[in-house]
Amino acid sequence: PFDEGGSFGRRGVVVTKIKLPMLQKALLSILLVCTLFLGPAAPDILLEGETGIRLCLPGEDHIGRACSRGGTVGVVLTVYKRSNIEVQLSAVANQTLVPSELLVVQNEHNVDVTEAVAAFKRQNAEVVVSHTLSSHNTRFHGRFHLAYLMSTEHVSVWDDDIVPAKDFLRASVEHSKEYGDALVGANSRYILKLATDDGEELVQEASETSRETIEGGLAVDFVGHAWTLRREHLRFFLGERQRTYATGEDVQLAFALQKRGIEARQV
Repeated sequence: PFDEGGSFGRRGVVVTKIKLPMLQKALLSILLVCTLFLGPAAPDILLEGETGIRLCLPGEDHIGRACSRGGTVGVVLTVYKRSNIEVQLSAVANQTLVPSELLVVQNEHNVDVTEAVAAFKRQNAEVVVSHTLSSHNTRFHGRFHLAYLMSTEHVSVWDDDIVPAKDFLRASVEHSKEYGDALVGANSRYILKLATDDGEELVQEASETSRETIEGGLAVDFVGHAWTLRREHLRFFLGERQRTYATGEDVQLAFALQKRGIEARQV
């Protein structure tokens, strides 16, 4: 199983988790020596707690608890019924922090974005471009599953009506790093608790702050419409039981991360 033993990468490379302390020390020593001689070609060494080692080859992405390429960001665009893909692709191309990967996730074939995606790919050869079309509507959640399979350190998932300014990715990634790998968005809400006549509490969403300019950012309950976070943190969201698909994923994502001490912030 991927979670207990290892997993296969795109090129058949096995990611192994070793639980024997003595073997761990010996293997780590060998890898450190290899690093001195191989330099950039040496495997990345990731320590898990006190007893685990994972090996990631440079540039490889792995299914499961994936290894990532440091300092990179991937963008996920959503396509359903709106036809905003061209202006969104233009916004991606104009980012001051250029994404290394772009994934277009399309639910059902209500609009044709094939040529727009192909044109972006031709004009931006440095970006790895993928287009996933599903005949089944995976609603809000499928795009986050696919985002987890990317190989970038950070991912930024956009709704289909979002056109960020040119500094959005750079500012979001920098803010996330500054605040302990926080979940970052440009639109946010608090959840207020209001006392009722019978003494019970009524939980109500309120205090939307998407149009405010907040110097230094702001800690909030959850963000929506555009989410930037460390890709590896999506495993917390994917590991939470989804009790209903009748609502959006924004509260669920923020809740799963806050359970692990990762806050949501607006920039």
